[in-house]
Amino acid sequence: MKKLFFLFFAFLFAKENNAQVPAGQMPTGYPTSTRTSFSTDNICIHEVQLGTFVNNSGCTGATAAAWPAANGLPASNPNAYANYTSATWVMPLITPSAAMALDIKVGNLTGSGWGWASGISVFIDYNRNGAFELPAERVANTTVTTPGVIGCTNTNRNFTFTSPTNMGTGQTLMRVVANDAVTPAPSGTYNWGETEDYKIFLGKRKWDYAMSAMTAPDSISFCAQAPVVIKTIVNNVENQPIPGGRVDLFIKSASPGGTTNLFYNKAFTQSIASGASVEVEFSPILFPKDELLEMKYVIVHPLDSNRSNDTLIKLVQVYKNPVYKLKSDTVCADTISTVQIYDKPLTLYHKWTNESILDTTNYRFDSSSMVGIQISRGWKCNVVDSVPVIIKPLPKLTMARDTVLCNGQSTQLFVNMDLPPKFATWNINLNNILSVNASGKYIATANATNGCKNTGFTNVTVVNPPAQARVLDTVCANEPATIGLDYIGTEYIYKWTGRSETTPLINPMPTIASGTEKYNVQWWYKGCTDKDSVVFKVNPLPVVTLNFPPPICPYFSSTIVASGPQTFEWKNGLGTGNTKTVSPMTTTDYYVKGTDNNGCSKEVMHRQFVYPTPNMRVYSNKFNDNICLGDSATIYVNGGKTYNWSTGVTDSIIVIIPTESFQWSMIGTDNNGCKDTLTYRMDVKPAFSISYDKTLKGCVDDTVTLRATGAKEYDWGNGPTTDNFNTVTLVNSTSYQVTATSPHDCQIVASIPVTVFKKPVGQVSDLTICQGKTGTLEAKGGVKYNWEINGQTSVSGTDKTSIFTGSNTERISVEVENEAGCKDIAWTTVNVINTSKLAMDIVFKSPLDSYNCASQKIPITLSATPVGGVWSGGGAVNGNKLTVPTTLGPITVMYTYLEPVNNCEVQRTKTVKFKCTSGILGLDKYDDFTVYPMPFSDKITVKYSSDKVEEASIHIYDLSGREVYNYTHRLLTGENLIDLRQLQLAKGSYYLDFQTESVSRQAKILAQ
Repeated sequence: MKKLFFLFFAFLFAKENNAQVPAGQMPTGYPTSTRTSFSTDNICIHEVQLGTFVNNSGCTGATAAAWPAANGLPASNPNAYANYTSATWVMPLITPSAAMALDIKVGNLTGSGWGWASGISVFIDYNRNGAFELPAERVANTTVTTPGVIGCTNTNRNFTFTSPTNMGTGQTLMRVVANDAVTPAPSGTYNWGETEDYKIFLGKRKWDYAMSAMTAPDSISFCAQAPVVIKTIVNNVENQPIPGGRVDLFIKSASPGGTTNLFYNKAFTQSIASGASVEVEFSPILFPKDELLEMKYVIVHPLDSNRSNDTLIKLVQVYKNPVYKLKSDTVCADTISTVQIYDKPLTLYHKWTNESILDTTNYRFDSSSMVGIQISRGWKCNVVDSVPVIIKPLPKLTMARDTVLCNGQSTQLFVNMDLPPKFATWNINLNNILSVNASGKYIATANATNGCKNTGFTNVTVVNPPAQARVLDTVCANEPATIGLDYIGTEYIYKWTGRSETTPLINPMPTIASGTEKYNVQWWYKGCTDKDSVVFKVNPLPVVTLNFPPPICPYFSSTIVASGPQTFEWKNGLGTGNTKTVSPMTTTDYYVKGTDNNGCSKEVMHRQFVYPTPNMRVYSNKFNDNICLGDSATIYVNGGKTYNWSTGVTDSIIVIIPTESFQWSMIGTDNNGCKDTLTYRMDVKPAFSISYDKTLKGCVDDTVTLRATGAKEYDWGNGPTTDNFNTVTLVNSTSYQVTATSPHDCQIVASIPVTVFKKPVGQVSDLTICQGKTGTLEAKGGVKYNWEINGQTSVSGTDKTSIFTGSNTERISVEVENEAGCKDIAWTTVNVINTSKLAMDIVFKSPLDSYNCASQKIPITLSATPVGGVWSGGGAVNGNKLTVPTTLGPITVMYTYLEPVNNCEVQRTKTVKFKCTSGILGLDKYDDFTVYPMPFSDKITVKYSSDKVEEASIHIYDLSGREVYNYTHRLLTGENLIDLRQLQLAKGSYYLDFQTESVSRQAKILAQ
């Protein structure tokens, strides 16, 4: 039997092994195993032991709350399913052909006095394909009866099994199931019991670390001017996770004669999974000098079974910042400055700001500057430095600018400089003043006490204008003339009176028909000027006349005669002479130019109109001029005034009933007397007829299908088609035409009548109601009404009226039907006035939230917007007055008004609190409110500090509560002084009441 078992497993493994996952990964996709009853823990797994591995899952209670954590991993579903595949313990190991011992403890957790029959099964996924194949992967099963006691300590089951020789290698799942089935399955549901999953390892375990790479700062070279962080990568290249480890770093000089010898190590504690890696970072290391180093990394761990890949060696060039010196020279401005880098014990790379990479380079500066340089040691350690260049300024000369003298003039030239000794000289007289009257270049020199020298010069030009001859011209009217001064030089500047040209010669267009014209010009030559004038003659143009013959028909001719001057030249290739005969087919323009004895010419044009060719057209009312035998045809001709048929008929419309095919000719004459000849042929075909429904009817906007039979083609208005039907949307009663074509291309036109009933025009009344009320809607336009459409529930019924019961604004529709059964839908919007929202628009200006009620005789004036409402509040409110109570307590006032558009009643309430004391002495004293003087005669001042701009009302009451004075004042931000004058109050005590939208103040005042 055992041989059969392993033969079956070998076959199964060979079949599924192609789906293996990497050894360091857990297969996925295992089926679920779930309990349906969670009220009690009748059957639970207490402990699982495989070889030396033991897990006590703590089955010690009958409720889910009693399930303890196991190895730091609570069950995924207490007392039903426990997932231990993520546990941190060392995985159990099963090697090929190994004899294994498996001990399972189960228990009963639900009371005493009886036992529960249950089964235990253990499954191991040997081929690591994410499933349990039975029977090969069921390694143990038995039936047990747990004793009738509370606890999980009395039922132990021991199993032994031998692992297969041929099995997968790597992590896999072992599932332990204990439930109410005699032989539990690896998946499915059950009433009572528990499933536990464990991660185990098949095959031999291997541990191996490998040094992978140096990742920071660089594995070839880096700058070590400051302490450097070194990073390296360690890989786990075998199938077992390795907890922690240590990397040793040995650093020694690789340069001849080097003495550097350093050692560092770095430990890490994290566990590295199979196939994973960790980056190890050393604390910053300060390297002693610029040199080539050998850096050797060694991974150290006691589990590491392969030492051949534990060491990584890198040769790394470590650089330090470059060592050098810079220098420059001092020169005068406009002289080349030299800068240099020198004294370099090691090879350096550098670049000056002028992009030069030489040790010595040159600059030209106008003033003292700093010259920058970038210097690198191995292109890793980079510094930016600069060296100053001192530039001594050149003296600046102040001298006369270039001067132009007219012939016979002279001038004095001055020169000075800005630096000591501030005295420059002309080279001719060694003085700073020079008198000149001749052309030339005059040079001056400046020598400064700082040793720098500069020169300058001034050009003097003496102008001798050349002579210019006048240029005159004689032209015909409307021809430009060429006049002016004959000079080809460019030194002159010209300005012609009344013109924009600045050239010596101009081309004016004569402004007169004949005679002479004069033009004035002023010119400048290097600062010198003069004036001149020129005159030219204008000859008149000849008078050319034409006879202008009348319009002609095509193919006829016309004679054009010109007269006036001595010679004529025609365009259109007609040559010369005064008379031309032409025969144009279309309207054409003919141009002739006449020239007189002065050579002046004038061109005129004659437009010879040609009437258009008569556009005669002959046609019939039959398709393709085909007619059915026995049918009548109408022949039309248009485009002319008169017609002459070869049959002798002269009418433009001819009605015939032909018995055979024929062909006629016709000559037509139009209104201009022009003629055209046409031919016409009609073919007679066998007769035919079509059938169609003459009783069609429907409502407006309905669609009906028109049908006809008996022809090969039908034209419903959109061109010929083989469809014998046409769908139309009805508008009104009418007849629809169809042109039918027979197989012989003979056509007839039929009219299909359709009776159309008008749709009712549904109407429904508008309705506006207040929130919480109902209203009546009325419909018109039909004999039947249906309100229950479009899913609406606020209206119903079939009468013309319906009651609206909604609480919000809605869009309402009703279906209206007339006597013909045609329907329409009418819409309206029922506007429900939201009185709750309107109530929020009520603004209480008075009363305020609280008052001092020391004097009950001073009433509070109530006000709110919108105005026009009614106040109520029990006996405390009379009209718009609120009586101050005599005892402590709140009073609720209500403001009611009818909104003016829809007459909806809107209400809002406010509760006012009162601080009541006895007598006027109980009035509050205010920091922001004062009344003085006290007592007063005819004037009193109210001082109030306000934090905003608002209206204040002031009322004075006598001791009986009667108002004797009132005043309204606009407050500004800050302190306000309000003078109440000409009070004219009798001697005695009064109450002053001060109210704004936000505060209330009272004071007792005394008049004397």
